[in-house]
Amino acid sequence: MGDKRANPARRNGARLALFTVIPNSYRAIDEWAQRADYSLALVVTTPAAARTGMLAAIDDQAVVVVSNHGRDAAEVLGRLGIDLGLISGFGRLSAELGGLPRAGTVNLHPSLLPDYRGPNGYRSVYDGADPLGYTLHRIVDQFDAGPILAQASSPLPEVIDPESIDEVLQWCRVRVLDEGVVRALDGETGTEQTGPTDRIGSRFGEQDATLRLDQPASVLALRVAALSLTGAQPYLVLDDEARAVRRVDRVDDLAMPAGRCHWLGAGRALVAAADGALLDVHLGALIS
Repeated sequence: MGDKRANPARRNGARLALFTVIPNSYRAIDEWAQRADYSLALVVTTPAAARTGMLAAIDDQAVVVVSNHGRDAAEVLGRLGIDLGLISGFGRLSAELGGLPRAGTVNLHPSLLPDYRGPNGYRSVYDGADPLGYTLHRIVDQFDAGPILAQASSPLPEVIDPESIDEVLQWCRVRVLDEGVVRALDGETGTEQTGPTDRIGSRFGEQDATLRLDQPASVLALRVAALSLTGAQPYLVLDDEARAVRRVDRVDDLAMPAGRCHWLGAGRALVAAADGALLDVHLGALIS
């Protein structure tokens, strides 16, 4: 796939720099890197993430740079002999800075690009895109538009909840890392993106987070999962009040009059979605 870059870097023991503000992304990629015999030598995060627990997640063996937009990492990237930069939930990085590692820099995006370009690939989950997937691509000045090194996809799971969606996406993420990082280290430039770009991965807003019982159960479950996995608090309007929701589980054996709340307790509710499917709603703020 794709042309070759000059001066491809080594594979085994390659030194990676990870740009992220998400502790779970760091943990997952650190675990993958150890299994794949790569060294996560540098982690770049932002001051805001550092104030909210990101630093506690990082292994003591990695060098850490705290910097907005990664600008302060330039000198460290050269000094540590970084082979490849890897972005996962960091925001935009200039192509100039991304070109400093010997094999360049790639971005890990939770959608099948060019679908859902933008800061929130999890909007694909919110919208019920099927299949779900991940893309690993080289960075260019245009957001999420660089040549693709690897993609992996999987159908929506039968049971929709945050855990099952996360499992599908983790499977896809590992596949694109296994395939795409090797290609990047070998100097491949990737394949140019083609296809429609009308579905945008915009950030979730208050309107996205406020859910109502005029949607089918599957839609409500997907939206709660997407919001939860990005740390955005879902709300469900019950008795004209928006109530914080942790999760929703389908009660398969029952169906009741549609679009109603049938029981409301201190921390739980039983509601019927627009298709009449009964949902067990766990109320309360997300647990970080």
